[in-house]
Amino acid sequence: MLKFTDMIDRIRATTHDEQETGYTDDTLVKFLNDGVRFIRRMVFDINADLLVDTVLTGDLPAGTATVALTEMTASSDGAEVETAVRLAHVTEVRAGGRLLAPCQRREIADVGETGTPSHYYLLGFSKLGVWPVPEVDTTYEVMGIKDFAELTMDDVSPLPTELDDFLYEYACLRASMTDEFDMTQETSVMGQMATQIERTLQMLTPPGVQAGGYWDAPKTPQRDYGRGRLTT
Repeated sequence: MLKFTDMIDRIRATTHDEQETGYTDDTLVKFLNDGVRFIRRMVFDINADLLVDTVLTGDLPAGTATVALTEMTASSDGAEVETAVRLAHVTEVRAGGRLLAPCQRREIADVGETGTPSHYYLLGFSKLGVWPVPEVDTTYEVMGIKDFAELTMDDVSPLPTELDDFLYEYACLRASMTDEFDMTQETSVMGQMATQIERTLQMLTPPGVQAGGYWDAPKTPQRDYGRGRLTT
């Protein structure tokens, strides 16, 4: 992983801006942040698991159907405080170690039904619910990808080393074509870069393996097609 400061030095050398007359540091940091978003969108499409950066665990008391996603962070005075975690993508949810299937709350016929949780649904970006409502105390585990936060000069690239070169090339392209009015060339080069990134991501993505059988899969309630509701 490269520091943004090191990347900016490389960008200035490539674009012949060592005297820092063409671009400010803030502008180059903006290009790098745009590049991270550009690559993240492609990773989401191909294998979102590569971006998983948080695992939240806790206890879910009997009769409780909702989970507020929080974590302990250090405040300015050094004390630990509980803060909400905003997830851009939920990869996996388990209750008592059992994998839950995703659904939408409006698909559930009776949200108050109790039993062993088999499904989960999202309530915004920092909260989720489980169904059926657990009859006994259980544990939960949520794996996901945090919402992207703007990076600064002091940060390092959040991407694996294999993708850092594409991030550098993206920023160089943006910097070198900032003053161009015709976007045709930029669009063409971006398309070629996207193809190269996709090929790299395919190599980083292992082939799927069927590890479990029928009885390992979460129970799938029958769907009431007349009302579009999930029922047991």
